[in-house]
Amino acid sequence: MILVYQATNLVDGKTYIGITGQGLETRQQQHFWKASTNPVSYFHRAIAKHGREAFRLEAIATCLSADVATAVERDLIADRKPEYNQTNGGEWTAGKRVARDVVERIKAANTGKRRTLEQNAAMSRIKREQYAARPEYRAAVLESIRKAAASVDRAKQRAAASKSSSGRKWSEESRAKLSQSHKGIRHSPEVIARIAAKKCRAVECTTFATVFDSASEAAEMLGVHVASVCKVAKGQLPHVRGYQFIYVDQ
Repeated sequence: MILVYQATNLVDGKTYIGITGQGLETRQQQHFWKASTNPVSYFHRAIAKHGREAFRLEAIATCLSADVATAVERDLIADRKPEYNQTNGGEWTAGKRVARDVVERIKAANTGKRRTLEQNAAMSRIKREQYAARPEYRAAVLESIRKAAASVDRAKQRAAASKSSSGRKWSEESRAKLSQSHKGIRHSPEVIARIAAKKCRAVECTTFATVFDSASEAAEMLGVHVASVCKVAKGQLPHVRGYQFIYVDQ
């Protein structure tokens, strides 16, 4: 069941209309958290300015599907013209009005920024709750990622990687180290089990804010090696092909 809700500023009467599949209390806490950590939108800046107690959320429609809810949301926004909404309504925020200087400022503020473990855990929990409440939303996100991954020419990627490495000269010292590192590796059953468990841990691709059930699923969907996904999630690599990952339970 999807709710269409309205948030009202009790100080000046300005409003915001949105949808949620998680209940009003959870959605309200998400808005308050965003306002206290990174208030970018009109609505969240207003919460930061006037305080949480100045806003009241109330359900104005109950829908059986996300498609119906987004249609209702669009109609209400068009009819009521809420002051805090920056989009025409709908899941993919079509029509969002963001000035170029705002985009550049947000980009500069977030370039090289690393979230804390607490922030990662909170965002992953919220995303898992969204997926649990709206399986059709998760399916749509994964389908869009699958289509994007399928559009990449893997043969061209491999050819480019091969070309960049061809003719490379390895020193005798490097060859000896590489050879030694691959000799006599015998993992115990415990180590093998631990490696397998890590591959089965749920991971979040922070690039897309998407949670996968396992590193193997993420690797298959995005066309990357599962070991690279695990290394990025553990912090041993900064990214793989531009994708960044974290373990959702870390």
